[in-house]
Amino acid sequence: MAEATSSRPQREEVASGSRITKFEIAGLFGLSLNHVVEFPQEATAGRGEPSLLILSGPNGCGKTTILRMIEGLLELDFNIFRRLPFKHARLSLSSGEELFVRTIPDEQFPLLVEFAGITATLARMQEGPYDPERDRAREVFRKKALPILNTIHFELLDIHRSLALREVTTEEQQELTPWTNRATPSAAGPRGYPRRARETQPSSLARRVQGFIREAQLNYRKYFEAEKLELLPRILQRLSQRNEIGKAGLYKKIEDIKARTPDLTRMGLQTDELDLDTLMELLSRKDQFNDPASLAVFEAYVEMQESRDQTRELIAKRLASFEEIMADFLVGKTVQIDARFGLRINAPTGSLKETDLSSGEYHFLYMMVAALLCLRTGSIIAIDEPELSLHVSWQRKVISALARCAAGASPLFLFATHSAAIAAAHTDRVVRLRSEDSVNELDS
Repeated sequence: MAEATSSRPQREEVASGSRITKFEIAGLFGLSLNHVVEFPQEATAGRGEPSLLILSGPNGCGKTTILRMIEGLLELDFNIFRRLPFKHARLSLSSGEELFVRTIPDEQFPLLVEFAGITATLARMQEGPYDPERDRAREVFRKKALPILNTIHFELLDIHRSLALREVTTEEQQELTPWTNRATPSAAGPRGYPRRARETQPSSLARRVQGFIREAQLNYRKYFEAEKLELLPRILQRLSQRNEIGKAGLYKKIEDIKARTPDLTRMGLQTDELDLDTLMELLSRKDQFNDPASLAVFEAYVEMQESRDQTRELIAKRLASFEEIMADFLVGKTVQIDARFGLRINAPTGSLKETDLSSGEYHFLYMMVAALLCLRTGSIIAIDEPELSLHVSWQRKVISALARCAAGASPLFLFATHSAAIAAAHTDRVVRLRSEDSVNELDS
């Protein structure tokens, strides 16, 4: 089995995938630490509503380790299991499969992994002394597990990864310099970025936002629950009702669509303004296109334009919520969606780069961008100790902010936290992990 390296496996969109139902770990750190984490299974899919799970417990009980082990299992990267003492771990899925890993008494191959009846043994080091038979077993294991695991989109955020991303962004911006000539192959900047006159290249988070805007327009179902936007049922319903809208009604519908064009264009969303202008001009001809057949064609076309507009509105609503949240949290700064750069950060002194934000502000922006980009189903956004970078007033609002930012999707937000401010309003979603001391006290 080719385990994951530093780059994660490419995830493919799957209409219906598995969910994590349970994670179990026994003998963590070589101690009497046995944890069982049950994942929420409420039927949020189809409602576009997030769910929540909070891991709470004293220092040393394994909150962060659990998040990293889940990430490792989903990526088939078992290095964390090589580094830490444990007895066995199990990840259970809604599809009925289980991914199981345990230690075995073998000096060279101390890990045994199992999925759907397929087993393989792993070396102490990732690039260990595998023979052809063990390599074949690993490849069979990988081919069996990855198609199912890849339907779960897991992103682990913490202050350390946030700061690391911020440092990478700083290096990229320092390397990029403006230029005034036309773009040519020889004019590419460092790392292959083309240089632009008087412009700064989009930084890491901004590029992610640009990618979301582009992909969501190509396939909105990837990001949103919106069955009511299906076009054919709406056209069939309109035909069955035989309601005569008339030219005036069609003209008004087009005007309503065009009124939203400026906001959509600012956010980088494509519009059909030229087609709409042409359609309005045709409808304004009093002596033409008055027969039922012509009006039926116009009605079908306007129905299609309304459907497209409502799809764009889904995307725009999530983007607008993101802007409102950032305005509510940041003081003296605004973050706006920008068609050209993905994000613009403004202050009274002028435009700012992402790296001009404080570490806490940047980490909060990092979390909100992750929520903004979450898929319709199968997304888990795991955040390790957000309180390390957030003021207590922000901690109280962060869960509701994440939920608003993911409008139209059903992700799971998985927190590992010491913060009473974060957990206070969601006590029914808290899984309390015990330390070894508390386990020993119960056993005594």
